[in-house]
Amino acid sequence: MRLQSLRSQRHLRPSLNISALTLLLTCLQGCGINNIPIFEEAVNEAWIEVQSQYRRRADLVLQLMDVIQPLRAGEPEIYEQLRTTEDRVFEMHVAPDTLKNPEAFGDFRQSQRALTEVLEIVLQKASEYPEMAADEAYLDISSSLQENTQLIDIARRDYWQKVERYNSELVTVPGRWWRAFVYPKAAPTENFDEP
Repeated sequence: MRLQSLRSQRHLRPSLNISALTLLLTCLQGCGINNIPIFEEAVNEAWIEVQSQYRRRADLVLQLMDVIQPLRAGEPEIYEQLRTTEDRVFEMHVAPDTLKNPEAFGDFRQSQRALTEVLEIVLQKASEYPEMAADEAYLDISSSLQENTQLIDIARRDYWQKVERYNSELVTVPGRWWRAFVYPKAAPTENFDEP
């Protein structure tokens, strides 16, 4: 009788282990253990969109520089400022760790802000030249730049929201526990100023 009881207990142990493991996995799924990698991936995807929109703007600026030749003759210092700022943006290397590096992210943000400010001045000055205001190519590029500015704002807003969610997860419970025990390399991500 006792031998039979021991045999039945041995058969129950594997099923109890499987049941305990299933219960544990079910609990872990509902407690946010996967939030950190999911939120980090969302940040990375949003960052790709931000970079894409800034790259598009850089291409448009190169086209603009070809079209605004009258401005080059009449406002050489403004044209040169645009060229210098655009060169700085093009030369900037955005490394994979830029999002985790405050200095590199600050440089990226500052360069883009400088280009935005110079572009506003250039477009304002260019609109004062009648031959440019009537030029179809200038009007197309100017319109494309305005549309791109809106797309940059949207991409930055989306990125900002995803970074806020990710960074909050890293410092609030239970996310900070998961970070301490499961994702120790997870680090806060740099962000733009609030949109």
